Amino acid sequence: MKRATLSGCVGALLVLLGGMVMLGWWMQLSPLVRVLPGFTPMVFNTALCFVIAGGALLAPSSDPDLYRKITTVIGGALALIAALILAEHWFRTSLGINWPSLHAWVYDSGWKEPGRTSAGTAAGFLMSGAALVLATRVRRAWMGTAVRLLTFGVGTIGVLGLVGYLVSAPLLFPEYFFAGVAMHTATGFLLLAVGLRSAWKRLEWARTPLLAREDDRITVVGATILVAIALAAGIASFAVLQGRAQTLVGDNVLAALTRRTDMFRDLVELRESNARLAATRPAVLRNLRIIRAGRDDGSNIANVRAVVDSFLKEGFSGLAYYDVDGKPVASGGAFVKTPELSVTLATPDKPELLWEGGFLLRHHIPLRDAAGEVGMVLAEQPLPLLNRLAQNVLGIGTTGDMGLCVVRGEQLHCFPQRLNPRVFSTPLVNVAGESLPMTRALRGETGVIITRDYRAQNVVAAYGPVGDFGLGMVVKIDAAEVFRPIREQLEIALGVLVLLAAVGTVLLRSQVKPLVTKLADANQAKDRFLASMSHELRTPLNAIIGFTGTLLMKLPGPLNVDQEKQLRTVQAGARHLLALINDLLELAKIEAGKVELKLVPTDCKEVIDEVAESLRPQAEAKGLGFTVTVPQALRVRSDRRALSQIVINLTNNAIKFTERGSIRIKAGRCEENGGKRLDISVEDTGIGIRPEDQEKLFGAFTQVDDSSNRRYEGTGLGLHLSRKLAEALGGRIEFKSEYGRGSTFTLVLPEE
Repeated sequence: MKRATLSGCVGALLVLLGGMVMLGWWMQLSPLVRVLPGFTPMVFNTALCFVIAGGALLAPSSDPDLYRKITTVIGGALALIAALILAEHWFRTSLGINWPSLHAWVYDSGWKEPGRTSAGTAAGFLMSGAALVLATRVRRAWMGTAVRLLTFGVGTIGVLGLVGYLVSAPLLFPEYFFAGVAMHTATGFLLLAVGLRSAWKRLEWARTPLLAREDDRITVVGATILVAIALAAGIASFAVLQGRAQTLVGDNVLAALTRRTDMFRDLVELRESNARLAATRPAVLRNLRIIRAGRDDGSNIANVRAVVDSFLKEGFSGLAYYDVDGKPVASGGAFVKTPELSVTLATPDKPELLWEGGFLLRHHIPLRDAAGEVGMVLAEQPLPLLNRLAQNVLGIGTTGDMGLCVVRGEQLHCFPQRLNPRVFSTPLVNVAGESLPMTRALRGETGVIITRDYRAQNVVAAYGPVGDFGLGMVVKIDAAEVFRPIREQLEIALGVLVLLAAVGTVLLRSQVKPLVTKLADANQAKDRFLASMSHELRTPLNAIIGFTGTLLMKLPGPLNVDQEKQLRTVQAGARHLLALINDLLELAKIEAGKVELKLVPTDCKEVIDEVAESLRPQAEAKGLGFTVTVPQALRVRSDRRALSQIVINLTNNAIKFTERGSIRIKAGRCEENGGKRLDISVEDTGIGIRPEDQEKLFGAFTQVDDSSNRRYEGTGLGLHLSRKLAEALGGRIEFKSEYGRGSTFTLVLPEE
């Protein structure tokens, strides 16, 4: 009942989680689709799969056949959806199942396939679907092991997804398989694993432990703890080293950004001063006035050309003087006609920063003297220093890069960089919906951040505006290069830790195995002793009971009242002790494997009628109704003695714990998992069993009373022995109980 409640609660939570995310996509509510801004969103198909999986956990299990059909359909649907998604990843194609239009408001246009579930998430749902389908069809031990491993795999994906967020695992491992698992998706997988385990724990095959030997169980638990400690140590080490490396690299790129922005401002100011110098030469202004007045004898134009040549020698790539009407007077060098990118800088002279195989600065400056405007000078100056700054980011790393961009509309227009040697444009946000470092810089912000850049690569980036020019600058390095030394050290450290865990496991097993073997030998010796002492223990007790009965029958002579009372006390105690010894001997035989079952065709009605006749007087003595409902032709291949003992134990318990009402024994056939089974039920209207007591009901030497005081006699072995005998017959005992209203215990036996 507890497991059913747990799986139902988990199912409801998963349906709620998936439903809220689906609503978030439909209503375009960002808080519902991602945990925090910048976090990976849970896509629609993932939410849909959680709703489907939650539905499977909510399915009623009272009808085994219906439950098997429901879980098969739902598990198959989950596996099919997951397989299609994995096929998209494997073949790098789209099957049209990702609802791209529904996700367009979160993912920018540069995202290749909006709404596609990550491969790690799809793998988790594939395992979940397989576990749901297999759980109700377990026929062999390996199938049960497969269900357990699949459930463990689902939980592992959840753990690895959460760990990836906690320690920023993609920074350490750029190809981290679970990087695309959203945080609430990882949490959902943990819940799903708990729900799956709770669901299949109710099934018969799950009652058989995976590891039969105690030393194997202890070794596995110890190894798990050792591996967990090793992983925790590795993760903690990485977190410390990551923080230090991030600080050092962040300081480095920020310093590089500061140097470059200062150099760029100084460079532009210097080139602007040069251009102003060309626009304020008095001789040029005087000559242009003479040429404009028509008094030039040829020498004035020659003088202007000489000035042009002098500036070309000083580093100008092109210089031209125009008169007030815009007619060229003298020019030299080469001018860029159609630059690949042109950006007007917000300086007093409003120059243009151009790119045409390299950076250039173009000025259009009016020529004026005391009398007014004379003309205009057009000047272009190459910026080789800026070329070197952009192409050679010394001291940062092999993936170090510097970018200069301007924002136009909803796009960044960027000058070529070392890792992208062409003019390009990119959206303002990355694939995760976060503002790019360059976008932050163009908003006037300055800082250091670890994020994905326009290439969808994790980078450590320093960003900031370039003065008041209207440009942003970013200096960055790929996080993979930053954390490569840490990754290499961590891989070695983890390898050593895993090796130590393996050695520790071997040593643990070598120490535990002899202990467990000794305990097992001791238990077997005890069981053999008890089994062999059957005659010696029972004979004296039978003699006591027999002679006490003779005395009570007054065959040797009359008894007074006190003598008769004392003899009846002796007889009751002897019978109680004999019952206890019989139960102990039966348990010892079962544990020692000495119970010999003879499986023969058995008439169930005959066995049940015999039990009923022997126990009916006890029920009637308490004023209880006692009915038996068994079909005439009801036979099963079983051991008659074991079958009778189970029914006796169940009926005895029913009579013992029922003060008023009735006892009913019934039997019949029903279908289960495509086959037939025999059910023998004992119903009572007794005290019932509290929910918190039901887990310990079948424990040895356990008796659940309705109060703290023992009101009922018994050894506490009846139900324990009954379950052991039922399992030996290939069956099981099921029960349902309502405290204060009664219980029903059912022996379930396979037809074959």
